[in-house]
Amino acid sequence: LAVGDLAAVGAYAMIITADLPFAVRIAVTLLVLAPALYLVQRGLLGRIHDGLAGMLVTWGIGMAIRQLFEVFYTSTPRSVPAPVEGAVPVLGSVYPTYRLVIAGVSLVVVVALLVLAYRTRGGLRLRAVSDNADIPARTRAATFAVAGLLAVLAGALYSPLLGVTPSMGFALLIPGFVALLLARPGSFRGAVLAVGLVVVLQVVLRRAFTDTVADSFFYV
Repeated sequence: LAVGDLAAVGAYAMIITADLPFAVRIAVTLLVLAPALYLVQRGLLGRIHDGLAGMLVTWGIGMAIRQLFEVFYTSTPRSVPAPVEGAVPVLGSVYPTYRLVIAGVSLVVVVALLVLAYRTRGGLRLRAVSDNADIPARTRAATFAVAGLLAVLAGALYSPLLGVTPSMGFALLIPGFVALLLARPGSFRGAVLAVGLVVVLQVVLRRAFTDTVADSFFYV
């Protein structure tokens, strides 16, 4: 339940490291947070063996992240300049170039993750974590770190497209959680398909209704 707030961490990291080139900012953020996420799992979540309790703890982690950003950056929205300017016509519609860059990077990451998950021994261990309680603690922590870094990466890439605020993570949580509920546990391919379904549904609803009404229908 902290996945949206980890995305917010990625977005705020782009603000904190604003003096560096965009790609370098992302790389530095991932390198710094990888051991932090690993230690969170080993030192905190790894001590909890009840699923509901674990969810509540991640909710608490998300709340702590939101409050820290509120203290240090207030609730004022902040912006991150897009590293790529301009627009490109696609099938009669004009899209910001950076949106297409994000789409391309996301596809590469998803394909790489699927290859890792289904074609390597390490990927087999990652998938086994959701089904086998006896998986070594180090493997479980590494899996949590990989998942957390994907959320951080998403927030960093997405940051130029929206106002960065402490509460942005909660807005990102609901669609992600819905996708998680639709996917079969342990199935990366199912998760990808579920995310695609959620995105299509949101786009269709927002084209037909105002954002507030579209969100209401989505939740229903």
